[in-house]
Amino acid sequence: MGLSAVVATSMMSGLAIASLTFSFDRLQGTDRYATSVATATSYGASTNVILASGVPGHYPDALTASYLAGFRKAPIMLTQLAATPANVLARIAASGATDVWLVGGTGVISAAQEAALDVTYTVHRLGGADRYLTSAAVIGAVGVATSTTHTALLATGVDFPDALGGGPLSYVKGMPMAITATNALPAATLSALKAAGITNVIVLGGPTVITSNVIRALAAGGITLNQRIYGADRAATSANLATYMLTQGFSNTAVSVASGYTFGGGAAALGAAALSGQ
Repeated sequence: MGLSAVVATSMMSGLAIASLTFSFDRLQGTDRYATSVATATSYGASTNVILASGVPGHYPDALTASYLAGFRKAPIMLTQLAATPANVLARIAASGATDVWLVGGTGVISAAQEAALDVTYTVHRLGGADRYLTSAAVIGAVGVATSTTHTALLATGVDFPDALGGGPLSYVKGMPMAITATNALPAATLSALKAAGITNVIVLGGPTVITSNVIRALAAGGITLNQRIYGADRAATSANLATYMLTQGFSNTAVSVASGYTFGGGAAALGAAALSGQ
C-alpha cells in the first residue's frame, strides 16, 4: 500500500493552514543530491539502486524511473554528469546494493562514472539518444508489464510535474510510465507500450498538454484511452491523481508533498516516487 503523492506549487498558500491539522516530516539536504540521499535513506535497504541525472535540464530521464523502481524494489537517487557524488556513493554502499541502474545515456551520466561504479557493482545502463528512447529502454527492461489491467500511464515528456505525481501509481501497480511529445506520440513510446502488453492508458494532463493527436495515434496502435486525469494546473492535477490513488488501495493516512516549482525542475520529487510507492 503506497502513499499518494502531491506535487505542490509555490501558489499553494493553503499549506500554511494545513499545517495546523497535519504533522510534517521533512526529508532534505543541502542540495538536490543530498535530498535524494535522505529520501533513499528513508527507503531503506535494497539490492538495487537507480541513478538518474540531477543536472538541471536533464530531469526527463528520471520521470520513467519510478516504474523500474517498483519492479526492482529500488530507491532512486540523483547523480552528476562526470562522477557520482560522495554522499550518493556512501548511500549506495549503506543500502547493501549489488546492482546499480543508470537511467540515461553517456551524455548525462558519463562512461567514466559507469566504469568507476562497475568496479564494485553490477551496472546496468538504460539510455537512448533522447528522452523518449530512454523512456522506452526503461519500459523494455521490465519486459511484459505486471499491471493486471494491462494499463500504462502517459505523461508529457516536455515538463516534469505530471509524471512525478503519477510515479507512486506506476511503482505500486506495475503500470509503465511512458512519456510523449505534446502533439505527436513518439514511435519508440508506442513500440515499448505494445511490447509490454499494454492495451489501455491513463493520460496524465489536459488536452493542451497531451493533444487528441496523441490519443488517435494510440488508438491506431491498438491502445485505448482509459481515462484522463488532470486539473487547472500542475497542483490540481496532482491532487486529482492523489484522489484517484485512494481508489486504488493507497493509504489515506499520509501523503508525500514536493515542490512543483519550475525553477527547481522537480528535483526534490524525483526520488520521492519510489519512497511513496514503498
